Amino acid sequence: NMGDCPQSCRWKYHLVEEKRPGEYHPVEYTAEGAYLFNSKDMCTLTIIPQLVEAGIDSFKIEGRMKSLYYLAVTVSSYKKALTSYLNNKEEYNLDENLLRDIESFSHRPYFPGFYLGKDADSESHFGSINSRTKDLIAKIDEKEDEYATITIKNKIIVGEELEIFSRNNYPVKSFVVTEIIDTKDASIKEVAQPNDIVKLKVDIPFEVNDIIRKDYEQ
Repeated sequence: NMGDCPQSCRWKYHLVEEKRPGEYHPVEYTAEGAYLFNSKDMCTLTIIPQLVEAGIDSFKIEGRMKSLYYLAVTVSSYKKALTSYLNNKEEYNLDENLLRDIESFSHRPYFPGFYLGKDADSESHFGSINSRTKDLIAKIDEKEDEYATITIKNKIIVGEELEIFSRNNYPVKSFVVTEIIDTKDASIKEVAQPNDIVKLKVDIPFEVNDIIRKDYEQ
């Protein structure tokens, strides 16, 4: 489907009976309409032990049509869960922080696929609305002492609390924006808008390519 699934599977559909061309029959799930192909998003993070013990030794993360943030969080979360289980199977418990992280980006309701049986509730009958808990602010492009250079994706203001999602510094830690420096003229800003290139003072450990995010505001 050349990557079209994230769009077409969320459209509304009517049924056409083979011998009645032109007669369109709605299938009513809710007042919002019929979403016949609106499946939930698959998430197997909670069943890592069962998958490993079933003999799976290679996991593929689907990344088509996905953002850098989605890929970073998903790959990191699965890798941490797999490593934790393989290092200590007897005392393994899934880190709740990993579950919170995969709730952070835009997604439909999760279900674990059909690995545990055919009775899994796989369809989302309430439209195509996604949910998320975090907004992406930027990927850190440069590091100079305690200053991070970033290209803004969503607006930030001085005094706002942000988080850094890092491959090496885990769990996620937060910091408060104390100053925003415009890289064009070194001026101090109170607000940074999308596409602004700025420097932020960061008082927690960070590295180039770490991701800065904040709580999602509806």
